[in-house]
Amino acid sequence: MRILFAALSLPFPPSLGQRMRNLSLLTVFHAEGHRVTLVSFATPEETRMDLTRLEALCDKIVLVPHPSRATSSGANYLGRLCALAQARPYGEWRAASQQMKKAVTERLKNHAFELIICDEIYQLQNVAPSEVPVVLNKDGVVTEIMDRYLAHERNALLRACGRIERGLALRLERRACASVNAVLTCSERDSESLLRISPHAQIAIAPNSIDTEYYLPAATDDGATIMFVGAMDWAPNRDAINFFVRESLPRLLELAPHARLVVVGRNPPADFTRHFEGIPAISFTGTVPDPRPLLARAAVTIVPLRIGSGTRMKILEAAAMAKPAVSTTIGAEGLAFARGTEIILADDPVEFAKEVADLLHDKDRRRAIGDAARRLAVQRYSIPALTHATRIALAPFNQT
Repeated sequence: MRILFAALSLPFPPSLGQRMRNLSLLTVFHAEGHRVTLVSFATPEETRMDLTRLEALCDKIVLVPHPSRATSSGANYLGRLCALAQARPYGEWRAASQQMKKAVTERLKNHAFELIICDEIYQLQNVAPSEVPVVLNKDGVVTEIMDRYLAHERNALLRACGRIERGLALRLERRACASVNAVLTCSERDSESLLRISPHAQIAIAPNSIDTEYYLPAATDDGATIMFVGAMDWAPNRDAINFFVRESLPRLLELAPHARLVVVGRNPPADFTRHFEGIPAISFTGTVPDPRPLLARAAVTIVPLRIGSGTRMKILEAAAMAKPAVSTTIGAEGLAFARGTEIILADDPVEFAKEVADLLHDKDRRRAIGDAARRLAVQRYSIPALTHATRIALAPFNQT
């Protein structure tokens, strides 16, 4: 098939979940013989990058500058007020782009495509209606993320504005999922959540997947490092670190004084990292070109998420490298890892600390859980597993 893929962000480097999902999809499409034109937002730095790996997967790559409103730092309260004034969710306001709409329209006018894949509900506004079927690629449920954010927001004004935005996002998500030919989710759980929002949506599952031949187990670990992997310009990841350091780290250091937390992820805001400057047991790497050498040394990975949706690539990365993960229930939702044997789950912060400490003190248990997690990742969340799922999902559109 000829596929036009309208992406919210460049799938390379694979530095956050959505990018990793899209890179896996492009890998599968290429291997299956589909011809893909990728039209993607890109930052000025990304337009200067070596895109050889992406070029090998795509017939053509078209880069569109992010809207100027999308480059604002911090919470961008003014932007959120502008979006609310237009009765739009902030994400939709932020992604609106005449340049993206023009780039997509020109490709559709000048080339014969059999399918459009569109990233999330916020990109759909930039894909003008046509006779080409549209599949909405979703790596989470937007309104579910907002519900969880509101549950932990302490500022009354932000909570009030958030409730208004949540209502706008719910309306958009319901309408978007019902208007496309199919919705591609990353788990059965997400499918069920979306059907409650949009009962008439046509849903198929393409699980978040990891290249288990690229992420390989290490022979040993350092016995002390606990690692969190995730983009630090994503608020739910910052909340997770705040929560862990405040509620779990003091108890962990009582039980395992040698423990050290390494936070691996791009763009940690300076005003965020300053909060932890007096804690020698925590360090931030910032952007790294390849997390595998750091993961190789880690003894345990942690996923103390309280906000989120979809399935977590950070768990799949750890599993592929045979690293045991300690996660909250929210952090591990949508994944089929068995509690106690393939992953450790703990929602109480003191219990979370105890589970991490127990693993640091027991090398054999770390290895057993890590090995079991890798076996499941190979079986259920590898590129071959994604290939099988996408064949089923795209079968109604594939006439070749």
